[in-house]
Amino acid sequence: MASLTRALNYELKNTSGVSDLVGARIFVDGDISSSVTTPFLTHSLISRVRDRHQAGGPNLTTDRIQINALGLKADSSPELTAAAVADAVTAALDRFRGAMGEAGATVTVRGAYLESRRDVPIEPSDGSQRGPHEVQMDFLVSYVEA
Repeated sequence: MASLTRALNYELKNTSGVSDLVGARIFVDGDISSSVTTPFLTHSLISRVRDRHQAGGPNLTTDRIQINALGLKADSSPELTAAAVADAVTAALDRFRGAMGEAGATVTVRGAYLESRRDVPIEPSDGSQRGPHEVQMDFLVSYVEA
């Protein structure tokens, strides 16, 4: 069975609007190197709901995926801001429908929707530097399990 996490990772890394900003700096479940440069993305599964019926059914699963964009604050270079990265992710995934992932490991997505978006400024503890800025997005992704 194909993994939505793998398919999503592949989709983000191979969507030019996203990869132009973050390159390959896309991490799953917070597995981030301490030397990574901004901007970058993380994503993780928050919850999963399976739609089942006694008479069988579509095997439809809906995952809540949180995607976090970390970058510079809004008054920095526009292409390095968390908001620019979040906008690119939203353009790539909101209302997505179809095959997601690489050949041989695709997931059939019935619909992906941005449910919420939050801006989270991160201030350094000593106040001596500018902290990064984070934009957290929750996507609901409904897909058919093989």
